[in-house]
Parts: sequence; structure tokens; C-alpha cells
Amino acid sequence: MSGSSFSCADGPMIDYERLKTALRFYSGSKHITLGPKQSATLAGYRIRVGLANSKQATFTIDRVKKA
Repeated sequence: MSGSSFSCADGPMIDYERLKTALRFYSGSKHITLGPKQSATLAGYRIRVGLANSKQATFTIDRVKKA
């Protein structure tokens, strides 16, 4: 799944790549690397990685509402 992208509603495009035991997400010049059961916010999205190993990876995304 290397070189994939996603966006949600009118949000910015997020690129990601699968590493051996993690996922790396990119938005412009910013990036985050998340391992299994880690979460972070990037470009208005909350990203939660469930599973990341050499055979498969899962993650969920939600738009973060601005107050």
C-alpha cells in the first residue's frame, strides 16, 4: 500500500505509506509515524492506527472539529 492517499469531505489530501511495523502519514511538509495502537492529529484529522505489521495495517480517520 505504499504511495496511497485519502481525504475526507472538504479536508486536505493526506498521503501515507506502510512501513514494516508502522504507518507514516504526510501532509505538505509535515509527517507523523504511528505504530500499532497509537493516534495523532495531522492537518485536521485524528488518525488512529489499530494494527501495523509486515502483512497488514489498519487505521481509522476522523475530521477534528474546530472550536
